[in-house]
Amino acid sequence: MSRDQFVSEYSTKLRVIWDERPNSVCTYKITSSCSVMIIINQRKLEDQTMQFLRGLNDQYHNIRSYVLLLECIPPITKIFSFVVQQERQLINNALITNVNSVIVTLASLLLLVIFVVKLVTSKMFVIKRTIFTTKKKGLTKA
Repeated sequence: MSRDQFVSEYSTKLRVIWDERPNSVCTYKITSSCSVMIIINQRKLEDQTMQFLRGLNDQYHNIRSYVLLLECIPPITKIFSFVVQQERQLINNALITNVNSVIVTLASLLLLVIFVVKLVTSKMFVIKRTIFTTKKKGLTKA
């Protein structure tokens, strides 16, 4: 899974690959109640789950570790919902970080504007006072 890829896109690509594979490699005629077929299907689901977990970015390491520590691996749909929830949280955290950065930048610009306004008004006061003083004395400035 690439860093800029969403979990849903990654999951869809995996499902397409899994759907293209043949359902069973077993060529023997097995009845649907046969325990061998149940074991094969269970193994296939576990393999798909492991492939899904291995392909996740490092930012989903905590979910990967949690699932692998469980005694019984949950269905892939449950794992997918864990990962999507984590993805939303990561996106929200990034958004909050960006908003905070914008706020800090705007605050810095506001302080700069206030400084410039104070500087200009103080210079204007000095200029006006100089003009007023020279007019009062009858001097003219060139």
